[in-house]
Amino acid sequence: MHTPLSSDPGPFSIAWPAVSAIASVATRYFSDPDAELPSEILCWAILPLLFSRSQGHATKSSDVASSVLGISAAKLWAAVTAPLSSLTAVAVGVGAAAFAASEFKSQAFLPALPPLVLFAQRRLHVDGRSRLGDCSASLSTLIESPLVASALALFSVVALSKGDILSSLSSVPVLLALFTVYVTLSLSKSSSSSLHTLNIEEAVIPLSVRASVVSVGLLLVRCMFLRSGWPGIATVLALGFSKSCLWYSTILTTRHSQWLVAPVGKVFGVMAVVDFLSLTSEYQALSHLLASILSLGQLIALQPQHAKSRHYLWLLALVPVVPYLFTLWNIRAWQSNAPDWDSGQLHPLDKLIEDAQQEFYQMRKRQSITYGIAEEEYRRRYGIDPPPGFEAWFDYAVSNDSPIIDEFDTLFESISPYLKLSGKQVNRLMKRIQETPLNELWTCSFEGETPEAACHHRKRNPKKDRDITRLLNELLGNVGSQLRGIQVLVNHLDEPRVLFPPRSTPDGNFQLRNIKRENTWSDVTTHCPSNEEDWNAKHPLVKQYDLPFVANRSSIMDLCQHAEYENMHGLLLSPKNLRLIEGHVPVLGTGSFSTMGDILIPSPAYIQQTFLYDDGGDVAWEKKRNNLYWDGSNTGGYAKKGDPWLKFHRQRFVSFVQRLENRSYYYLQSARGKVVRTASKMLNGRLYDVAFTRILQCDPSTCHEQRDFFRTRSWTPPTAALHSRLVFDLDGNGISGRFYRLLASHSLPLKQTLLREWHDERLVPWVHYVPISQGMEELPEVVRWLTSTERGQMRAREMAEAGRRWYYEAIRDVDKGLYLYRVLLELGRVQDEKRGAGES
Repeated sequence: MHTPLSSDPGPFSIAWPAVSAIASVATRYFSDPDAELPSEILCWAILPLLFSRSQGHATKSSDVASSVLGISAAKLWAAVTAPLSSLTAVAVGVGAAAFAASEFKSQAFLPALPPLVLFAQRRLHVDGRSRLGDCSASLSTLIESPLVASALALFSVVALSKGDILSSLSSVPVLLALFTVYVTLSLSKSSSSSLHTLNIEEAVIPLSVRASVVSVGLLLVRCMFLRSGWPGIATVLALGFSKSCLWYSTILTTRHSQWLVAPVGKVFGVMAVVDFLSLTSEYQALSHLLASILSLGQLIALQPQHAKSRHYLWLLALVPVVPYLFTLWNIRAWQSNAPDWDSGQLHPLDKLIEDAQQEFYQMRKRQSITYGIAEEEYRRRYGIDPPPGFEAWFDYAVSNDSPIIDEFDTLFESISPYLKLSGKQVNRLMKRIQETPLNELWTCSFEGETPEAACHHRKRNPKKDRDITRLLNELLGNVGSQLRGIQVLVNHLDEPRVLFPPRSTPDGNFQLRNIKRENTWSDVTTHCPSNEEDWNAKHPLVKQYDLPFVANRSSIMDLCQHAEYENMHGLLLSPKNLRLIEGHVPVLGTGSFSTMGDILIPSPAYIQQTFLYDDGGDVAWEKKRNNLYWDGSNTGGYAKKGDPWLKFHRQRFVSFVQRLENRSYYYLQSARGKVVRTASKMLNGRLYDVAFTRILQCDPSTCHEQRDFFRTRSWTPPTAALHSRLVFDLDGNGISGRFYRLLASHSLPLKQTLLREWHDERLVPWVHYVPISQGMEELPEVVRWLTSTERGQMRAREMAEAGRRWYYEAIRDVDKGLYLYRVLLELGRVQDEKRGAGES
């Protein structure tokens, strides 16, 4: 199948290649997964009209209407039911390509089209009859040598995929469908192919009918079985018209050159349209730019030799060059507008860091150094005597050089409600819940001559306790003998469990509820006191220059003071599981909301090999990329059809950094000698490397929506984050297991969380890590200051090293064991059968 070459290209021989290239760019620019098939139908409805109009000087308008708009039912049926031919192959290929593009976002392998078509032409002995007579030798070689063309394609594929070949494999179906189309169109009558041949201009009507029928069928399949998203009418119109112009101009171009111009033009459109600001490195940007210019060179080389004006096609290089230069200018302007913090003026974060360092110094200084002082400090803080075994705990802490002796306020806050019950009541509650079906709790006790923890579950295999038994035995070491007889309930789920009103008297009752996959806000905040003092007034965020830099960790984690959190976190919008225990049941857990009563312990994830820090995978600060890194799965909530998944915390973060919504970003800038907050659409992608690697925990339709919405990549090793200076960490379904790996590294963690953990009182924000608010309004300015100013970089390195040192001083396994030891001492007192209600 081919269009005959004319003897003279005519005065518009270069105009049509130019229109074809521009239409290819427009097709890429307007591309939308939901619009692919509807626009394909529109394209093939318009195309016959374009050809009829171009032939209008020889055809009466009545004939045009008869041939295009007045096709008889018999002719339509004949066109659809004709035997296998080139028409059918092209129509199916066109529809399949549109369908694949609607299902798979990546187009990374499309640059492989030209060499594949070239190989097929050679194999099928296709006479392309291109006229390369006076082309430069280099460009001619790119066209005539499959090897060189393949090398160029490989470079373009790597550039388009950003080196992530694995995740780009989803573009292969589009590649194969278009390959079928272009090879079929390349066939001449001398080909050995069994496909029928015809002139595409003469067959445009039956081809349009078949392509439309195939596209309609695939659209119905997609709507019925995959998902039913509908695009905007404007998008369909723009994309459909662009596609029809692309086909029309390409067909006219092939009157004078070979069909190889079609895949080359397609590649140029794909490579030329790129958001340079979103690319994570200058290397990626330059690779895109170079690949698009080289594909344009291929397109120019394919034009016939006597088209003297073909060199004007180089003006199309402005399509990628202008956005690239504008991006560079935008970045330079953004940097130059930043206040000169290095000239002596303190950035607001400098003040936060200095205050936090002083707080940390005072905390370390005030720790008890003798048992008598520790005992007295316990009484001062909590108003009661320490639990039995406290002196042995103190001696164990001192012998292991624990830097923290007194900072256990959160622990006592979670234990104190149980002191209002008698020991018998507590034990009775624990026994009742153990006997309750679907409690999803492990019961652990210390037994044997040399007591070790033994854990069991009503239904689960003891070997599949998610390392709870191992955690207890490894961390507690040889102190198990002092814990004989103590029994604990442990939550093995990611999500928190216990909900009780913290200021009411326990009544000894409880209720189990599973409210998974629905809004949980009213449940977890049901006991927020209505007349509680306004903590936002007492402990505000630092609003210097109207940016919410975090100054008080407790305040930003208090659900009762932040009604806006209802629509900002996956666990509050639609958790995968939330098996609430409503009542005063002492349950150990790894993380909890401020309104919940789980007794916090170190997570078993922190001793699992997957999450351990490997010094061999880390690099020195000087060798790290000067950017913020995060990748991972979209856990944190379960998205059903219709759920606002874009409000889940991980999705909000990735969307924020990938610039996927029309929003403003806030920075501090100089204006007439003053520092003010300014809004900008600018977010420098060179400073961020953030992507989802897996889309899960969603219904098929919402998973598909998220894959279309986000820029994803394939899995990366855990050590990949350690090659960046700044590393982000945030909640998943529960606490983040990777936090300690980041803290122990030479990188600086930026932490966003609503879940309290056991270490909160010993890790100080702005000393060991950077806290980020749920709204993230301050994040762009924080990242800019830490990466783009001399003092900010100094502070970033200072905090990274301080966090690393403190990890090896206060977050050691022995420190986790000391904390767990103290938890069990407190629980031992709570469970004492001789203790009456309200007694200590």
